[in-house]
Amino acid sequence: MRPGRRDQAVRRWLRRPLWWLGASVLIVAALFGSDLVAFPRQQRAAHGQVVEGRILGSWDGGTDVPVAYTSNGGDEVTATARTTDGSDERVGPVRISVDPDHPTDAHLQGFDQSQLWVGSLTLLGPAVAAILLWWWTRRRRVRRSEALAASDVPSFRMIGVPRPGRVSPRRWRMGLYPLDAPVGAAPVCSVAMIDGDDDIRPRMVEVKGQPRPGGEVVVWEPATDRVWWPAARVLLSGTRKLPERAPQAQAPTYSAWRWAVPIVAAVVMIAAFESGESPEALKARSEVVLVTVVTGHGAETGPTLVSYRLADGSAHRTTVALAGPQRTGDRYRLRADPEHPDRLWQPGTSESLPGAGGSASETVGTLALLVLVLGIVVVRRPRPRQLPTGYPGLVGPRAFGAPRLPPPPPASP
Repeated sequence: MRPGRRDQAVRRWLRRPLWWLGASVLIVAALFGSDLVAFPRQQRAAHGQVVEGRILGSWDGGTDVPVAYTSNGGDEVTATARTTDGSDERVGPVRISVDPDHPTDAHLQGFDQSQLWVGSLTLLGPAVAAILLWWWTRRRRVRRSEALAASDVPSFRMIGVPRPGRVSPRRWRMGLYPLDAPVGAAPVCSVAMIDGDDDIRPRMVEVKGQPRPGGEVVVWEPATDRVWWPAARVLLSGTRKLPERAPQAQAPTYSAWRWAVPIVAAVVMIAAFESGESPEALKARSEVVLVTVVTGHGAETGPTLVSYRLADGSAHRTTVALAGPQRTGDRYRLRADPEHPDRLWQPGTSESLPGAGGSASETVGTLALLVLVLGIVVVRRPRPRQLPTGYPGLVGPRAFGAPRLPPPPPASP
């Protein structure tokens, strides 16, 4: 018998890895959005005019490097170049290339632009490979099951009991027992199923394949003409005993505590993303100040004691991380927060600002978002099923080499 149209549950099961692939791409784009936006500008600057410039002492050692150079018109221009964390660049003279149409974009000579993608590719590459492998194994599983269902291998009449997962109610397993197994008998094996059923009573099934641990099977239920498609090879026998035949369907029970993990993850996510002030509000009230280096240091990036005055005339001293070398008496322009004078940062940087939601809170918030999504997927109630007589599965009774069987007799009261 040739396979027909796949069941909706099977198609949804096959598409699920692709949904995770799209979500992973969106998360990486959100985390590395600044690199994606800056890359085209940096590419134009890398092929521009090469000039002599200098790295300003206001550089904080991050990925945004402030540089100054003299334009063709004789004016001094301050631009921003990109580099990677841990760069060996130092404050002082440097050769740069600039785009004449965008004079504030610069490129450090000798810097490989592809290094800007290392961080995103390190995170996205393995994730994409793992998700594609996940999708390929599922597709291979469905094709092998379809081939087994259409083959002429013998089938076995057994008792099947579908059960939802103990941790995730949406992960179903079917325990397979001998046809004459008494109540309380251990299963021969159990099979992870793609979809479940509202009725978890024992039922007579036809099993095609090898019903043993490590084997491959496809299960057909004669009473409803339904095919139970496996999600993996046959598992170990398990410990769940054969229950009695109940006169009514035994619906799975769900504890209210199953929502504890998603709720906690949602609270952590909101707290992480809302911690600190928005960078836009911080930049709007900040002002440019002229700082004087009080205590210099060598070529490394480190805390530097500086002094400065705000627009209201108040004098302040604080420590700020600056790239070296720094000499006592050097003067630079930085941005300061008037409400918190100890907060200084490099002008024009796209990195985290002091007092704003930093990278640590963003990382915690992103992880909490992933836990929230996974928690909802795991604990949400399974979708109800209504199987009509003559279930439109891919395999009919003849594919199993057996005539249609009458439904099992009801249990005696």
